Amino acid sequence: MELSEKYAAKVAELKSFSAAAKVLFVSQPALSATVARLEGELGFKIFDRSTSPLSLTAEGRIYIEYLGELTEREAEMKRRVRNLTDSTSLAVGGSCYTAYNLLAKLCGELKRLLPSLNLSVDMGGEASFGNLLEKVRRGTLDMMIGYYPDDKDFIATPLIEEQLAVAMREELIPPAAKPYAITREELISGDFPSSKRFSGTEIFGGVEFIRLGRHTLTERIMKEVLSGVKYSSLNVENTHHTAMHYNLMLEGLGAVLIADTHVSTPAISDPAVRYFVPEDKAAKRTLYLISPRSVEPNSAAELFKSTAVAVCRELRGEHGIK
Repeated sequence: MELSEKYAAKVAELKSFSAAAKVLFVSQPALSATVARLEGELGFKIFDRSTSPLSLTAEGRIYIEYLGELTEREAEMKRRVRNLTDSTSLAVGGSCYTAYNLLAKLCGELKRLLPSLNLSVDMGGEASFGNLLEKVRRGTLDMMIGYYPDDKDFIATPLIEEQLAVAMREELIPPAAKPYAITREELISGDFPSSKRFSGTEIFGGVEFIRLGRHTLTERIMKEVLSGVKYSSLNVENTHHTAMHYNLMLEGLGAVLIADTHVSTPAISDPAVRYFVPEDKAAKRTLYLISPRSVEPNSAAELFKSTAVAVCRELRGEHGIK
């Protein structure tokens, strides 16, 4: 932006030549002369000098609006250029259960590759996904792991597809559901006959299902895929993923909807638990690496992205996760 344009923008902001002159450290006559020359070049008056405080003419409003857009674009350009060269820090986030496990592995890989990297991990708070997504939008987070937001502001790189399944202890399984039961190994490998997939929730009879967190993606899928099931009187508040629900299921307090990526965690192994996979395609979801479309990724961000894709490709092969 030219000096005369900056002067005009400051006068418009403060609605006063004298106030703008003090802030700009120039004399008022010099400022007035510079703006007058600019108006001569433009062929119209920017300011109506007959009003108090100073006001914009109709043409001036259009011009100052244009200057505002120019300033924003200039700032964005500088951020993008700076981001290309600043690879000393990276801020990532994620709030779902898979992100908790995956981010730890990815951070380990990245720190081994870039030991001096300043790495920040944000696991969110209340309404985690929305909060983290807004941070990515604003640029305070470089990227996050989560389920794809249908928004043109983001680039979503697929990492791994999750299969949601019902989990319950063997002693709770009703006779009608037993033909559909599969083991942990069958679930995480995907190696079981299609006849094992269930299509109706009546097979679960009176088994109580533990409610999931309000306004979560898993809860929405549960309502769609498991409509008609009986819910437990047990309620879990302020949790952002299903780890607590799974632990309650292990105590025999009901059934829960869980992702195969959760079950594939080494610590999650109990021979007394069986799983039931819905036929409904809505019981599948994809986990993405989400980054802002408007910001050029620096080399650390590019390395994190390629590492995430490679690690998840390895997990697919290791656990059979599609």
